[in-house]
Amino acid sequence: LYYSVVSGSYGGTAVSNQDPLLISPSGGDWRPSAVSVAVDSAHGGFTTTTDILGNPREDLPTQPNSGTGTPDYADRGAVERQP
Repeated sequence: LYYSVVSGSYGGTAVSNQDPLLISPSGGDWRPSAVSVAVDSAHGGFTTTTDILGNPREDLPTQPNSGTGTPDYADRGAVERQP
């Protein structure tokens, strides 16, 4: 695993074992919440310019950019949190 957020204990590079705090997976809403560790923490070199829904990778100003690569503000996962 690389630059992932998973619940449980997994090894890998830059893997967070914290709850990803998605909005409502059981309701079909897989977006990360504003306080999710997935927000602005991906390796930009491993992401696409848009998420799976066609939304652009956006910087969430309330979260510090802790990602690496370019852009350093991409979210981990298939769905980007939109400001």
